[in-house]
Amino acid sequence: MDRIVRENLDSGAVHDVGRLCHGHGTKFLEFAEQIRQAATKTEHTWQGEAGDAMRKHVTQLADHMSHSGSAGERWNTFGPADEQRLARYLDEQFGAFRPAR
Repeated sequence: MDRIVRENLDSGAVHDVGRLCHGHGTKFLEFAEQIRQAATKTEHTWQGEAGDAMRKHVTQLADHMSHSGSAGERWNTFGPADEQRLARYLDEQFGAFRPAR
């Protein structure tokens, strides 16, 4: 990744990927909330160990989906006008990054 970023930084492509990730992240967050609500609605009709176990597992799945969705949405913070901010971020993460000029 370091070589690709150093030699071929295309901030427009970064922006496009960011928008795509943001869209998928939003869908993950929405679906996580839907399955969380669906599981909660079963509390009155599905009681006992099996119902509790299903709600626990669905809630854990929804939590993981929410984390993934939030991460996907954060990718959209990089746009074409933010090449320097992206360079600083990559420098912090991978060290000694300098965009190709």
